[in-house]
Amino acid sequence: MTRLNELLGMLHIACDDTRILQGVSDDSRKVKKDWLFVCRKGITHDGAAYIDDALQKGAVVLCDKKRQWRKNGQKVEATSHQEKEQVYACEDVEAIAQALIELYFGDLCKHLCVIGVSGTSGKTSVACIITHILRKQQKKTFRIGTHEVDDNQHIQAIPNTTPDSFTLANLLKEAIQQGFTHIVMEVSSHAIDQNRICFMSYDAIVYTNITQDHLDYHFTRTHYMYTKFKLRRYLKKDGFIIINKDFPYLMKLQHLSDAKLITIGFDAAHFTIEDMHLSEQGAIFTINGYSFVIPLLGKMNVYNTTEAIALCHMLNITYEQLIASCQDLPYVSGRMELMKGKKHTVLLDYAHTPDAVEKLMEFARSICQGKLYIIVGCGGERDRSKRKLMADAACKYSDMAIFTSDNPRHESLSTILLDMCKTTYQNYEVVENRYFAIKYTIKIAKESDIIVIAGKGNEKTQDVEGRMYPFDDADCVRKRFAKEELFWK
Repeated sequence: MTRLNELLGMLHIACDDTRILQGVSDDSRKVKKDWLFVCRKGITHDGAAYIDDALQKGAVVLCDKKRQWRKNGQKVEATSHQEKEQVYACEDVEAIAQALIELYFGDLCKHLCVIGVSGTSGKTSVACIITHILRKQQKKTFRIGTHEVDDNQHIQAIPNTTPDSFTLANLLKEAIQQGFTHIVMEVSSHAIDQNRICFMSYDAIVYTNITQDHLDYHFTRTHYMYTKFKLRRYLKKDGFIIINKDFPYLMKLQHLSDAKLITIGFDAAHFTIEDMHLSEQGAIFTINGYSFVIPLLGKMNVYNTTEAIALCHMLNITYEQLIASCQDLPYVSGRMELMKGKKHTVLLDYAHTPDAVEKLMEFARSICQGKLYIIVGCGGERDRSKRKLMADAACKYSDMAIFTSDNPRHESLSTILLDMCKTTYQNYEVVENRYFAIKYTIKIAKESDIIVIAGKGNEKTQDVEGRMYPFDDADCVRKRFAKEELFWK
């Protein structure tokens, strides 16, 4: 039990209120009576706009001095703590956020095995594979990843890859209360740069890759890469890092970190991959002489699985246990997901960077016996420089690329598509409506062809002008398959 006056007193904020706090959050929608609402200025929303909402729920507010908010339509300024209003002010909320979390929640990571997975692509796949293997070994594992939290019973939706620090702290507290021993979480570059993981400490960190992405935020690939590398600073004393040696840029970590560095790859790595055979049914390969058979598709999933195997073996899971656990790896929805209709084959993937599109298309080309089509778009209000590169990768390996919409957000779709049409290739068409792009491509494709749908993966919505409209690539494909089967009958 933590009393408000004791908590704020440790932060050198005067307070005589002895109520017992029931929770702490920076999301006004989650606070209740006797909670502390921490008012922060976010990237897109200012917490000051929600102070009055929090107060009406019976919460107490902590904010910066001279922050203004509207109370009954009138502007109010927090020049000092105001006990009648239950608003307490400090010089800088952001500066004390970490201390506030640690004082209220304690050392959340101390008695947990915490695994962080970072990289441009493959984070969700690696996190899901690790989670599957740990659960197979009866390890109670809690997963936090892109758009969802998974406690093995329910899937809870979250807006980001990595939640904000207070949401993350509350999730870990909940996991501890429910008896979880292992946390597997994806860590984005935004989360590192914005100090969302300020209180975290990791037993292990896995880097999948670092290619071009988020340059709208980081501006340069160098800043993006070294932001990712900052994650090493959150390792526990005996923690270790796993990297793919086949990506030389990741080897720069060995000069930056004193931590134990474990490598995977096809040549002279700690976990060496050999004898790889890829097919439409999955992959067969060996690691350090042990043979693995997985039902996942493509070379990237061999890399992803090997990193998960390396991580779990470092946690004292034997090769024999790993071989058995990998035989029934579940595919991650929207990640190299193969969908088969009566006359058509569709490969669905989340690929939304030039490198990911290229790797996806390389594999699709290797198993395609007819023509190869790709439906792809680029997100609005994001790195414009990657649009032509994604279009080039799509056209290079396909017989026909269909450029379409993909979360245009507040940006004009025509602007996005014009950027993509700057590709040096000519084998493309433009179909603005994503559903009609899928319908059209399935209609023209033949039985031996493959249709790749890239960019959205398992997303269930499309962001247009700030509104989230229901949209699911897989559902669109299933509907078209049903129509086509009726036609073929």
